[in-house]
Amino acid sequence: AAKPFTLRKGCPADCTVVDIETTGLDPSRDAIIEIAAIRVRALEETVAWTTLVRPDAPVPAEITALTGLSGQTVVREGVPLREALQGLVEFVGMDPLVIHNASFDLAFLRKALERNDLSPLSNRTVDTCMVARKALLNVPDYRLATLAAHFAIHQSIAHRALPDCRTALAVYVRLAQTD
Repeated sequence: AAKPFTLRKGCPADCTVVDIETTGLDPSRDAIIEIAAIRVRALEETVAWTTLVRPDAPVPAEITALTGLSGQTVVREGVPLREALQGLVEFVGMDPLVIHNASFDLAFLRKALERNDLSPLSNRTVDTCMVARKALLNVPDYRLATLAAHFAIHQSIAHRALPDCRTALAVYVRLAQTD
């Protein structure tokens, strides 16, 4: 039988983990190039959703080096931003969102939804970075890779939306459970 656990206050067992990849750090200038989400029930992944997004700007070489996503790949395999956003909104529904460094992703999503005349996300959000800041004092920083290493979570690929969602979920599960 599974060991019973209690959840840290404010950490829902049912949620959707979201991650995006972008062409840079400025939501007013840079573009979303990948979006992924994982529906979680009782702290377990139930279904994943991911899409590449066709940006309206070139993908800088340093972003290709970081993510492995080239401009050619996202143009060839990506969908228009509006379609990707509609897919995300439909997938997450009213679930609470779990996002690592939520202010970054939410700023991009907010700007993109606004530009595409779509309603803003009103979902409650849990930021794994903020939860970690309250729960862990013995880590050098609160980057996702650092937290994954702290919890001995194997991170196969970094800086791709779906693998980062899986890493964020694994970190969230460790942070959400209290003894």
